[in-house]
Amino acid sequence: MKPEKRESPAKNQTSGYEKPCNDFKRFGRGKISFAAGFNGQYQTPTQERLFQELELLLENLELDKTIFRSDHASNYLVLKGVLGKDKPDLLAQVRAAIHTPDRIHLREEWQRGL
Repeated sequence: MKPEKRESPAKNQTSGYEKPCNDFKRFGRGKISFAAGFNGQYQTPTQERLFQELELLLENLELDKTIFRSDHASNYLVLKGVLGKDKPDLLAQVRAAIHTPDRIHLREEWQRGL
């Protein structure tokens, strides 16, 4: 006799991402289409604000032996390391980008391909 087939308990639950996923296609069509998905509430973060968010993320990650990459072409600052051994170095690079951006190699706007 075959065992009774059961449905996943998560099948009828929603994570809140189902509706935005239907709109995902428009996000690949540029900044205006992307911003439209936020009903006029989206504000493009400044370069400094992006670095502050990255600093906050790194400060609060408590990971060991985890490869960290922030090297996508759209990123201003390329970071590569292993958390936790490289965490101090990664944070130092981010803080340098915040406080002395003219002294650290950052991608130019045109290099980011956005």
